[in-house]
Amino acid sequence: MLCEDINGELEAVAIAQRIVDLFEEPFDIDGREVFLSTSVGIALASEVRSDNGAGDLIRDADAAMYRAKELGKARYELFDAAMRQHALRRLELENALRRAVERDELRIHLQPEIAVDGGAVVGFEALVRWQHPERGLLAPAEFVPLAEETGLIGSIGEWVLRRACIQAAAWSEAGLTIAVNVSPRQLSQGDFVERVAAILDETGLHPPSLTLELTESAVIDSGPETLATLNGLKALGVMLAIDDFGTGWSSLGHLRRFPLDVVKLDRSFVSGLGTEPQDASIAGAIISLAHALGLSTVAEGIETGEQLAILAALGCDLGQGYLFARPAPLESFGEILGLDGRLPSAG
Repeated sequence: MLCEDINGELEAVAIAQRIVDLFEEPFDIDGREVFLSTSVGIALASEVRSDNGAGDLIRDADAAMYRAKELGKARYELFDAAMRQHALRRLELENALRRAVERDELRIHLQPEIAVDGGAVVGFEALVRWQHPERGLLAPAEFVPLAEETGLIGSIGEWVLRRACIQAAAWSEAGLTIAVNVSPRQLSQGDFVERVAAILDETGLHPPSLTLELTESAVIDSGPETLATLNGLKALGVMLAIDDFGTGWSSLGHLRRFPLDVVKLDRSFVSGLGTEPQDASIAGAIISLAHALGLSTVAEGIETGEQLAILAALGCDLGQGYLFARPAPLESFGEILGLDGRLPSAG
């Protein structure tokens, strides 16, 4: 909305508040009441100081609108200097991220998956890192959300998948598996099954050695297209896992209609084992129900021997966590695996 000849910030805010208030009233559509809310971002032309005034004004208003959404929606936010600095840093990061793949700045770190009963290394999860030329090694939380927003996650995810499959194929004689996270955006690509098939063919990796990890929301909230994609992936022979299970509103009963193989127990339940009796009950219920559905289980975030012992007693199949090893570069695990196929305990 363009408002001309307004008398400064106070009048702009008053207009925005009127809009927010107006949307609190329901709309009547074919005799049904429909409730909507609105988030308003305000940018003042007097604050724009560049040759691209109109473009900057829209960009600033857009940034303020997203800030309003982050703070709870149904409100307005005024673009200010702090927001401008944040927007500029985000733009710089986005531009650098677009060049990260072509400049070979992405890195693969691996975290082992351990058999809870016995401690043998059975596979690894591939985790992406960004070796930023100025800021050093960045964790996924610092750039993956931006990659999701901008659509860059498609090319980054494909790079990770190819690199992980190359490594897993090189270790195929050891019988190790590799797990790779798949974003909802990747899953919604119409040719995702074909892309995975091409990478498997290119790298020579045996399909069952690859596990694709999907977020709970990407699976549970999906439509028929996603189900078709999952069935296509299963037809290739790859394994499918649901990650961070238990953090959303789903139930294992919902999972019966999806061709899944693995349920990963969220670390929030594992951290309380040994101190929170309720967490042991929840973990045990998830493990038992998963097994009843023919699914294997992986517990994330194991940090103590006591947690490991409880998970073993509950019948959990595999585990990950700092007790065994932190995520580390590819080359860090060759020598360790050359010893006896096991990783030393951290405690």
